[in-house]
Amino acid sequence: MVPRPSKELKYTNFCSQDVWLVGTVYGECGMYEGVLGGFETIHRTKDDATLEFNDPNLTVNATVGINNGLLGYTVSISFMDIGPKATLTGVLSYSNIFFEVRTLNRNS
Repeated sequence: MVPRPSKELKYTNFCSQDVWLVGTVYGECGMYEGVLGGFETIHRTKDDATLEFNDPNLTVNATVGINNGLLGYTVSISFMDIGPKATLTGVLSYSNIFFEVRTLNRNS
């Protein structure tokens, strides 16, 4: 499992007398304890991978995939200290990604 970064957003606003709620309004929402799994299933999905060497540069490209990936986060939303907390989980049946990597010799 690969840990994912947490993200939090907080807000505070002072309401004037023209608004039905007078005083400071605050709240927050956040995503915590994120995980991403399934990278042990990474594999090449097609026989179209190429390796090109143009001295001094190297280019590699391929299509790779992940099967049975997992993802999850704990989510919280609050307004004036009231709000739910939930856990989101999911399964990524498969995903294919085309990638290309190039090494460039900048001295040539």
